[in-house]
Amino acid sequence: MKKHLTKARIISYGCYFLLACTLVLGATYARFNREITGSAAGKTADVLMDVTVKDITDQLKGIASENPVEIEFSVVNFKKEEGIQKISEVAQDYTITVETTGNLPLNFALSTVGSTSTPNDYIKTFQVSQSNPTQWVGTGGQLPTGKAVTHMYQLSVSWNGVDYEKYLDEIDRVLLIIEAKQVQPQ
Repeated sequence: MKKHLTKARIISYGCYFLLACTLVLGATYARFNREITGSAAGKTADVLMDVTVKDITDQLKGIASENPVEIEFSVVNFKKEEGIQKISEVAQDYTITVETTGNLPLNFALSTVGSTSTPNDYIKTFQVSQSNPTQWVGTGGQLPTGKAVTHMYQLSVSWNGVDYEKYLDEIDRVLLIIEAKQVQPQ
């Protein structure tokens, strides 16, 4: 038996449809109709951290097997701006990398300069990278939070070998790279 659409049934179906639409749209619109306001102040820690790349090729002019070159540099966690010293508010680990193009047989040695109260915070190992023989990598440097610290280093660059004449026409580029990253304070 087939139901016939009468005028009353069409009107009742239309009412059911409008009721369903009203419920769905009303519930959907209700989620986005509320407005919550508030205010608060937030402060983030000052981070004085940067990646430094310094081309030290010019300082190595005239290097020979009997004439090593000494280069002094420092790693700091503070900066002076307009006479005000700003100190990093986060702890940092840093690495020191010396990268060459590998054209000259150079050796690199890294040592600390001056006395320090916390020698464990300085670079612990400095050696040829296992993955790239033209890189020397030093790891283990740490800068504390909230205290201005200067780590002084001396990079000694020496000639590896006596075949000086063989390399007279070679050019090598030497970069000193210092990278720092934020860590959890200890």
